[in-house]
Amino acid sequence: KCEESRKTFSISRTVGKIYDLNNTSNKAKDFLNCYSEVENLSQAKCADKYKNIYGCLKQKGNFYTFPSDCIAQMEDFINC
Repeated sequence: KCEESRKTFSISRTVGKIYDLNNTSNKAKDFLNCYSEVENLSQAKCADKYKNIYGCLKQKGNFYTFPSDCIAQMEDFINC
């Protein structure tokens, strides 16, 4: 959902050093607002699925690999 605002922000950052920094600031706000909206919707709509994947990763995960036992829970959360 936020891919377009992320791209716009990234592009404005690269050219922002040469052009208008206020424009870059506005693009950053747009992207962060989108991200925040998605996060809030995700927490409200997918809280149970998040808890499932969090619990699985906490129990079976480590910093180096993704446990195969948690793939189904991750797919459920991603598709929520």
